Amino acid sequence: MRWPLVSRRRYDADLAAINADRNRLRGERDQFAKDRDTQRAVARKATEQYVALDERYSDTAIVNSCLTEELTAAREQLAATDDGWQTKYEAEKKRADRLQERLDDALGLNTHAVVAGAMWRDRRTDKKGNQ
Repeated sequence: MRWPLVSRRRYDADLAAINADRNRLRGERDQFAKDRDTQRAVARKATEQYVALDERYSDTAIVNSCLTEELTAAREQLAATDDGWQTKYEAEKKRADRLQERLDDALGLNTHAVVAGAMWRDRRTDKKGNQ
């Protein structure tokens, strides 16, 4: 059994240990509070960035949807007019060919002498490509 009396040396040692534990616990508490505040700030910043990114994604999705609809409509319109365009092109080409023939006739480019001269130009020996 221990005596109910405590020596001064033992009291001071116990008091120093208690104060050291108290200071350690206060330091841990302060560090925990700093860590907690840092984690809250990081979480708040991440949430803000997520919200901004979500808004940008929503805006982009809306624009993408509109562009997809416009592209689909343009493809349908192009498919509907594609055959008509080909028919119009061929008709215009025939008309241009007829006009060219009439111009050649009017200028005398369809005569036998001109056609023979064209063949002579192809057979020339002093032509740059034939050397």
